[in-house]
Amino acid sequence: MREEFLAHVGGRMRLYRRGRGMSLAELGQKVGKSKASLSKYESGQVALDILTLYEIAGALGITPAALLDYESKQGPLITTGGRARNAFVAQSHLYVYHMHRRQIFFSQLKLGLADEEGRMEATLFYKADSPDRVEQCDCIYRGVLQGHDTVISLQLTNYHNPVETILLNFSIPMRKADSLIGMMSGLDVNTYLPVAYRALLSKAPIDDKEMLTEALTIPPELYRDMRHNNNLQP
Repeated sequence: MREEFLAHVGGRMRLYRRGRGMSLAELGQKVGKSKASLSKYESGQVALDILTLYEIAGALGITPAALLDYESKQGPLITTGGRARNAFVAQSHLYVYHMHRRQIFFSQLKLGLADEEGRMEATLFYKADSPDRVEQCDCIYRGVLQGHDTVISLQLTNYHNPVETILLNFSIPMRKADSLIGMMSGLDVNTYLPVAYRALLSKAPIDDKEMLTEALTIPPELYRDMRHNNNLQP
């Protein structure tokens, strides 16, 4: 477990450093470490001490928990604090799906610690390859999740480009459900114009493409309501 943990922390360090467009030398100048030392941290050859961990996290603009989100076979090393208000917020991972031009995209949401008001640190690996390869994603969003009895809301900022933020909102039905339909809104990556997608939030990965296509397609009757009310709805 020790080797796996060190490799995971080093991999997260590399992921966020590259996300900032920062070289090892540039990071070394910020934290007072040599390029060789940082390379050993990233490769998992050397363990980070607590002070260096905090300094590196600060230089990368993240919390230490973002580097320590390792999960062993026994479960997450760091679990969510506080009392969960609903079954979705009690999960350490959630899975987000949306569709663009009939292509379905997968993103993984990782939840961290909760504060006294129930806000949880959240990281979204946007358009990831698969649940096992979330580091292979288009970009990373970081922010907070607020979960209540009837709604889940997320406000996330693009780690690579802080000018962009996205919002995700999901209503929780009275009946028990393993997935929720909601909306994801933000800026188009190419045009920087406002855009919104119908989104599905799930407790577990979904492989049924037909079911996802049906769930993420806006039905005709909803189009009529949207035109009548002059608003966007999930």
